Amino acid sequence: MSGPSVPVPEGSGVYSAEEVSSLEQQGIFARPSVPRSLKRTVKLAGLFPSPTLSSASSSSSSARSSASASMSFRSYTFTNGEVDLPTTQESSEALEFIGFNTPTANHIFSRWLARGDGNPDGLIDYVLAHVRGRNQNGETRTNPRAAMNAMGLLQEFSEVHLDPGNAEVRDTETMIFWIQDTLTMRYKTIDLCNRRLKRAAARGKRSKKVKRESITSYVWTSEPSVPEVSATIDGPEEAVNAILPRLPASHIAVGSAGPVLPYHIVLYKGKSAAEVGEDFIMPGGSVNMAAIATAPGGDFNCDRRAWYWTEEEAVAEKYRGWAAERNGLAESWIIRVQIPTSFMSRLRREELNYSTDWKEYIWLCRKQLMLPSKFNKFAEEADVMCGHICSRDNGRVTSLKKEEVHSQITERWVMRLNNNRNTRIVFMKANVANEVASHVCGNMHITVIAALERQTSQH
Repeated sequence: MSGPSVPVPEGSGVYSAEEVSSLEQQGIFARPSVPRSLKRTVKLAGLFPSPTLSSASSSSSSARSSASASMSFRSYTFTNGEVDLPTTQESSEALEFIGFNTPTANHIFSRWLARGDGNPDGLIDYVLAHVRGRNQNGETRTNPRAAMNAMGLLQEFSEVHLDPGNAEVRDTETMIFWIQDTLTMRYKTIDLCNRRLKRAAARGKRSKKVKRESITSYVWTSEPSVPEVSATIDGPEEAVNAILPRLPASHIAVGSAGPVLPYHIVLYKGKSAAEVGEDFIMPGGSVNMAAIATAPGGDFNCDRRAWYWTEEEAVAEKYRGWAAERNGLAESWIIRVQIPTSFMSRLRREELNYSTDWKEYIWLCRKQLMLPSKFNKFAEEADVMCGHICSRDNGRVTSLKKEEVHSQITERWVMRLNNNRNTRIVFMKANVANEVASHVCGNMHITVIAALERQTSQH
């Protein structure tokens, strides 16, 4: 595909001239290799400041007791690599970054520029329409590699999605779902990275000369002609501001996860940082469960949002790892919450494990069909459901005819990790999820896992 030449706007994307100057003086920004390009070479050492803090730098006990969540950081290591990062989401450079080849990126961006003043659709809407339009006959199911190539996606993108090591999680959804999910995550990651760099620019302006004894993370020394890239983490709040600029640092306590509380149930969720809504923890400190809701059409939620968790940390880790593989320039999270068993015991709980009802209910929910009255106890009456995870994608499930459900869905369709049939806990109602939010506020720990340098080098 060949598209028209795309004019590149003047300027440096979302950065002011002062911010660009600050980042260049710190050695985080290299000067653009292509004049007027909306892309800068960024030193990973400046993009990912190490938040490895001494015990003295962790949040105080009083801060921890009043915080909405505690947070720790894992696998942050010294790095001297670099990445070409778009300086704005609204550019053909952004589309190349998320996985398209140059002609396809130019084509999609040109169509978006020509959309007209009355069209409110964003660039990401055009991206998703592009890939859906090239999957009208289910090509991603019959020949996913050829389909991704026809969409104009790079080989790196295809290899990640076809890696057999991710089959357990990948096969829970269709390939077109994951393609759209990955493109959306990577697009959001551009904004996350630029926000982080704008914070770095502000820190650089506040302190152009940092005394060596104040550096608690690392110093990367480049060739003599390039400024030293350094990162300073002065305390726990600064760490959160540097790494997670979308969260209210005053409501996050940095430190290890606290002990498991007596008479509490522990639940886990694995996500990419780019998947979590900006207002997961609100400025006032409350937890907004809408930011992590699952849309209708899941295993147990037919026509309304629901909130999926698991009691098995290994399952959450598998989902987190899959998100990290697909979006290597964003951190990933393991969210651990503790909920009082006294609250859980007041909820109406229904269990649905592998059985004839499990087969039929999942088939109906995935297809978002009207549920018969025998399933009202799940869809209408239950506050929380517990049951086995279906490990087959929507296309395979929804393509079944009603008379095929019981013969074609077998026990092999249940997710298994470590030879165990895996289960999930699902809060079925918004009012229950809001009550859960009040209980987990202060009883939540987020483990932030560093971005994958191996992946970022491929963009």
